[in-house]
Amino acid sequence: MSGSEGDLQRDGLEAAQPCGDFFKRATSPPGCDGDVSLLPDTGMEKASRRSFQRRKDAVVQHRALLGEKTYISIECGQSFGRSSDLTRHQRIHSGERPHVCPDCGRSFGRRSHLIQHRRVHPGERPYPCRHCGKSFRQSAQLVQHQRSHTGERPHVCAKCGRNFYQSSGLLRHASSHSGEKPQRCPQCGKGFGDSSNLTAHQRLLHTGEKPYRCDNCSKCFRESSKLLIHRRAHTGEKPYLCPDCGKGFSQRLHLVQHHHTHTGEKPYKCAECGTGFGDNSTLIRHRWTHSGEKPFQCSHCDKSFTRHYYLLSHQQGHTW
Repeated sequence: MSGSEGDLQRDGLEAAQPCGDFFKRATSPPGCDGDVSLLPDTGMEKASRRSFQRRKDAVVQHRALLGEKTYISIECGQSFGRSSDLTRHQRIHSGERPHVCPDCGRSFGRRSHLIQHRRVHPGERPYPCRHCGKSFRQSAQLVQHQRSHTGERPHVCAKCGRNFYQSSGLLRHASSHSGEKPQRCPQCGKGFGDSSNLTAHQRLLHTGEKPYRCDNCSKCFRESSKLLIHRRAHTGEKPYLCPDCGKGFSQRLHLVQHHHTHTGEKPYKCAECGTGFGDNSTLIRHRWTHSGEKPFQCSHCDKSFTRHYYLLSHQQGHTW
């Protein structure tokens, strides 16, 4: 230790590296629950609680400028420059959602997410789509919707190159590479990469909850995305257009499968005989020819069929 450094420590001063600014180490003033922090040397031995907090905030900002991250998650080791950022992060592990919607009771980990959610309740939709006229409450929702028309997928996985419409989809996908599953089901202990997959799991296997209701027919769904697809059956909306023939589809998967009829691609292969198919549902039906499975059974007799429309034709014989 140099002589100047020793003099600084005897005077209660400490240099903040790497910029050389000097701060005085001080304890919290009486009645303050704050931890020991570095205070700028003002020559005052006794700071008021308000001035203490003001200086403490200045130190936090100073550390952020230096890139210091002194708040560490005990669950995963990730570090943060502010305690508030750590608090928000810890809700990922704990599942805590303190911000509750007064309209429907749904809860969120961040206040900003609650504010965005509240726009789904009745209100104005000032952002119309120039392709189909559908309107949205948020400009970000419009941007994401327009990608269903353009096919744009700007969020790319650095590991495998897979593309996604939304950054949230990329984040969920990334957990499949890292293997991290911090979200645990309290009923069965199964782990998930994010809270949305955990919620879907709980509704499917444990609670049976279907909170998303169709305004047209009152049918309920476990996921908002499934309700969105279902609504297209009422509106006739088919936002996914084939670039080769212009045919529209209500789901992207149906467009992908249809496009194989143009390219001749048959990516779904039968493990038994090697026959290829353009879509997975046709492959499943084909497999029944090997297994002998006939999943569509008549409720009037013991006869069963490999296809649903075969069953419907058969059941008409019972009504005559």
